[in-house]
Amino acid sequence: MDHLSIFSPLGIIKDMLLSHKYKFIFVKTRKTAGTSMEISLSRYCGPDDIITPFLNPEDEAFRRELNIFPRNDLVPLRRYRGREILKWLRGWRLRYWDHMPAKQIKRFIGDEIYNTYYKFCFERNPWDKVISYYHWENRKHKYPSLDDFFSRKPLCTDYSKYSINGDIAVDFIGRYENLMEDLQAVCQRLGIPFDGWMPRAKASYRKDKREYRDILTLPQKEFIDRCFEKEIQLFHYTYGG
Repeated sequence: MDHLSIFSPLGIIKDMLLSHKYKFIFVKTRKTAGTSMEISLSRYCGPDDIITPFLNPEDEAFRRELNIFPRNDLVPLRRYRGREILKWLRGWRLRYWDHMPAKQIKRFIGDEIYNTYYKFCFERNPWDKVISYYHWENRKHKYPSLDDFFSRKPLCTDYSKYSINGDIAVDFIGRYENLMEDLQAVCQRLGIPFDGWMPRAKASYRKDKREYRDILTLPQKEFIDRCFEKEIQLFHYTYGG
């Protein structure tokens, strides 16, 4: 395993990327430029690869301009279980969805593909990640303060997305802080002729450009410490480092 760079199935379906052409699975985490990476990497996908729709119409419109469209996002019927089969008989279809955790991806595509394809994701300094997440969520809800946001919204911890039963379930975890270099390394390993281009999807929602240390109070910082304890230990993140 190239470990670290230190080196609802129900409802609307959003974005996921799985390439049979290059044999990779991109496990998308939040606020790590995941949409930008998906748009860029989608350019290299083959006709049998899984590209699911974006929920954000602006992102989908941008991708259409590149002549890239969603495809193959329905889960094969053989992967249905229990009540899912009954719902299928009534016309309901199971699809891949946004920010799918590794455990669910493995179930839908099967052990053979999951265990042999190259799985990667990206992670981010948790204090900076939370501030970015706050601005993303605040575009609609208009929280009166960061404390109010903390009291109403679960924070964007993604450890459970790239682990299964507590164990890391991907082959590589890149760092948002080293995004381009780490993505280049992934593409080189997979043989993807990556040209270095990535759009800045969703980058305009964060208006306050101050460093997280200039925004967070000590109690807020300590709350994030507790929520992201596993990520901080795993990646050796330090406040201000």
